[in-house]
Amino acid sequence: KDVGTVAVGAGTMSGSAIFTHEGLVIAALPISSTPTVGISGLTLGGGLGFLTRFSGMLCDRLNSLTAIVPSTPEGKAVTVTKDNEYADLFWASCGGGGGNFAMVTEFEFNPVQVCQYDDDNDSCTVVKLNLLLKATVETIMYYQE
Repeated sequence: KDVGTVAVGAGTMSGSAIFTHEGLVIAALPISSTPTVGISGLTLGGGLGFLTRFSGMLCDRLNSLTAIVPSTPEGKAVTVTKDNEYADLFWASCGGGGGNFAMVTEFEFNPVQVCQYDDDNDSCTVVKLNLLLKATVETIMYYQE
């Protein structure tokens, strides 16, 4: 089922990139495991995240972005997609350009469906595991092996 698109402001923290309906998490973006990482840096750097193996990198979920492009008359805001005249800027914004060609103000993504939700099925099984450990050399080495 298509869960549609979501518009995310450039200043959003990645921990806000889960989307609910009536209290159920139905969609998410493949964000980092640290909720305080900014969505702009994560996207413009390619975007490795928690759901990357399942759904690809965050930039793979990017439909379009709104950016202020210095080369336009008066530095106006433009919509950048892979299919319009700003296709090169779209590519550069997906990790290929170092994030220094325009000022992004908004992103539009296709989120990943993580829970089926329709009129016949309005419940999900959600399992959340928290492991609280001191980050010690021994612990890190244990998980490395």
